[in-house]
Amino acid sequence: MNVKIEAEDRESLARLHDTLVVHGRAFDIVSRHIFEHIDEKKILDQKIVHSKTYRDCMRIPKMKSQFACKARQAALAAWKAIKSNNPKCWRTLLEEAPTMKGLSMRLDCRIHKMLPNNSLKISVLGGGMEVFRFDPYPRLFEMMSRHVMLDPLVFEREGQFWLAMSFEMPEPLHVPGTCIGVDLGQRRLAVTSEGTIFSSREFLRTKRRIRYLKRQLQTRKLFSHSARTKLKRSRRHERNYSRNEMHHLANAVLSSTDANVIVLEDLSKIKTHTKRQGRKHNSMLSQIPFYTFKTILTYKARALCKRVETVDPAYTSKDDSRGLPRGERRGCRYIGSDGVQLDADHNAACNIAQRWSRMSRHPASSTAPFRGRQTLRAGYVNRPIVGARVLQANDFSRW
Repeated sequence: MNVKIEAEDRESLARLHDTLVVHGRAFDIVSRHIFEHIDEKKILDQKIVHSKTYRDCMRIPKMKSQFACKARQAALAAWKAIKSNNPKCWRTLLEEAPTMKGLSMRLDCRIHKMLPNNSLKISVLGGGMEVFRFDPYPRLFEMMSRHVMLDPLVFEREGQFWLAMSFEMPEPLHVPGTCIGVDLGQRRLAVTSEGTIFSSREFLRTKRRIRYLKRQLQTRKLFSHSARTKLKRSRRHERNYSRNEMHHLANAVLSSTDANVIVLEDLSKIKTHTKRQGRKHNSMLSQIPFYTFKTILTYKARALCKRVETVDPAYTSKDDSRGLPRGERRGCRYIGSDGVQLDADHNAACNIAQRWSRMSRHPASSTAPFRGRQTLRAGYVNRPIVGARVLQANDFSRW
């Protein structure tokens, strides 16, 4: 949570600005040293980096040892993130050392102290510690009164100074109980084993419109500066729109069931396994952010004392959830071996829930996957099919 900080005079803000500038210069020194010795063993070892860069950092005018230590920790964290994202080629990935673009510094107990009456002290250059004030909004005040605050981050943006405050959240107690399966797809964003269908018609329509605009701009980006600017804006719009829709979808899935275990398919390799099914299929598959939805659903479920698990997706769409021999899938319909017509996605969701139920020995929450026993939520608003089981309306506002 970010909150703006202010000081009594401009001199204190100027000294804080100089402190962040010095911290950024020390960060660049440490990062450049790691880049120049990237082929050495244990180059990301904290003790080795400290012994090689501490003197160079302390040559900066008015540098304090605490600021040099925080710059070393920040540079090591940045390089370890690069290594974890590209474990095989991280040594040859970059052509130059990463630098600190924005002015920021992580505070700890040695260089800051929280005071009563919504104020704090921060160690700055050219003196001791300066007092800064902030005005907490209701949500931040509630978090400060209920949870323990971790090391905050002070940063500068457009000439103003902000404090990013993070808190230690206690792990909620999870009591294993019933589980539901959620089948993710292209034409339907999600179908639960309890018979709730979340339509993707409006979502895909908007994504197609954004991608069409991107294709029109990509043909002109080499000739027009405005086209390149609009293309960046369209990419940012598509990313933000997808994340916003996944937030609403996660809220809708969690509020539509009382089960405390949500089971998904492990779709981490789906794009690799289905890349030979044609350009149209791959283009449509790339529009659904499966991993983003799983990440958002996981942390939101944890806040509700629920849990998200994954199972192997093999044959979940081909098996019959009633335990009969395997039938045949025809689009959104599943024709059982006994000739009974089922909803294919609902049948797959029931198979997902049953697979986890057999592994964990917890009961699965599901309804019979016959056509006409599902509830359609187009745009995450209740719109029941004829003869469907109607659920209560819920508030799907973003948390």
